Amino acid sequence: MKVMPGAEYEYVEAAYRLGTRLSVNMETPTVEHMQKLSKMKDLKRDILDPMEWVHNLTEGHTNGAVGQATQLVVGAADESDRDIFGRMDQLYTDWKLKRIYYAPFRPVRYTPLEEHPPTPMARSHRLYQVDWLKRVYRFSNDELDLAFTDNGFLPLDQDPKTSIAVENLDAFPMDVNHAKKDQLLRIPGVGPKSAERIVRNRSRHSIDTWRDLTAMGVVRKRAWPFLAFPGHLAPSSSSWTCSARTRERSAGRRLLKACLNPQPHAASGCHAQAAPCSVCPVTRPPTA
Repeated sequence: MKVMPGAEYEYVEAAYRLGTRLSVNMETPTVEHMQKLSKMKDLKRDILDPMEWVHNLTEGHTNGAVGQATQLVVGAADESDRDIFGRMDQLYTDWKLKRIYYAPFRPVRYTPLEEHPPTPMARSHRLYQVDWLKRVYRFSNDELDLAFTDNGFLPLDQDPKTSIAVENLDAFPMDVNHAKKDQLLRIPGVGPKSAERIVRNRSRHSIDTWRDLTAMGVVRKRAWPFLAFPGHLAPSSSSWTCSARTRERSAGRRLLKACLNPQPHAASGCHAQAAPCSVCPVTRPPTA
């Protein structure tokens, strides 16, 4: 059930008694960004206060709404992804929201923002991925901070989980037969279900083929540089020129993109080689 911005407490309480989940659309993460969109709305009075009322009503009670959600419009107020993440963290931590939705901005004719450029769908998708890493995978804020570029945005050409892994290459490759479940969840291409299957199956037999892992749901093309098992040794962290060592994030991302590129490098065609080359310092995964 939607709660309109600026609703008075008695109406919020009535909605709580009737609804199963309440939603107050926040639209933008900070007071400053709200002022860019509307001179009439007050973020605290009209949106944050009703959201806090909903939280107080739903916390510890079972005779009304079970929780609340909200929506942020991405890109309308020129906010950064880090601005949105800051609000995301506060909403999930302080008010225990069930979900946050990220709608890419689309200009509408004959409105003050009709000339504002639309937001790429990929940007909203990256925010959903960070949201999932925080809410489901339980990544810490320090880990998630590594996914952002220096200007506060998430790269559109690389998913956040891979960006974080590239920044933590000293933790890889990870042995799938011995790593704990929360460690397995740090491997790109391994999700909660596949991590559970790995833990369950390795108690009965060693995992030593890609066939085993793909049957458990592991995405091979994303996971291969970051895991190890008998018969497969991923590149060691010392063979990567990564930004975790040089603090040059773009260099690490370019290298990873090159290493995962199915096409040969123009300089050497190294994807067909069994040993690293000067362009790509890792051995590519077997094609068979």
